[in-house]
Amino acid sequence: MKKLALASIALSVFLGACAGPGFTVSDYPGNYYGVLPCADCGGIQTDLNLYPDRTYRMRETYINPPQTVIINNPPPVIVKNQPPVFETKGQWTPTKKHIDLAPEGQPDRPHTYYAPRKGNVMEKLDANAQPIKSKFNYQLNRKK
Repeated sequence: MKKLALASIALSVFLGACAGPGFTVSDYPGNYYGVLPCADCGGIQTDLNLYPDRTYRMRETYINPPQTVIINNPPPVIVKNQPPVFETKGQWTPTKKHIDLAPEGQPDRPHTYYAPRKGNVMEKLDANAQPIKSKFNYQLNRKK
């Protein structure tokens, strides 16, 4: 019985260590939403769903993508592009400071990283799982 109690305590400590400030891993599942910065568009509308079974689905919609100009004969024709939409699903794994999103069936595609922040927020991290140094907002807020 003592071994079971010690194992439960050890598991609780481990899971607590794999969480961000004020979070436990069981707090992560939910829907997070926001508009992330984009270099050549109005932003990337991001909808991230983290499921309790450690799978995820992310939908990214590019807002106001650049227009395409086709020049055959004058006058030029301006074609308004449809906003590109990308959907990704896969597995998420917690670490001590962030979660690692691994796309399903795409081993060559890089992982995406988010860190939990106070106030039910997930902050997008760079390709090395480090905070992005920018004046722009890289945070997704949990939908209620």
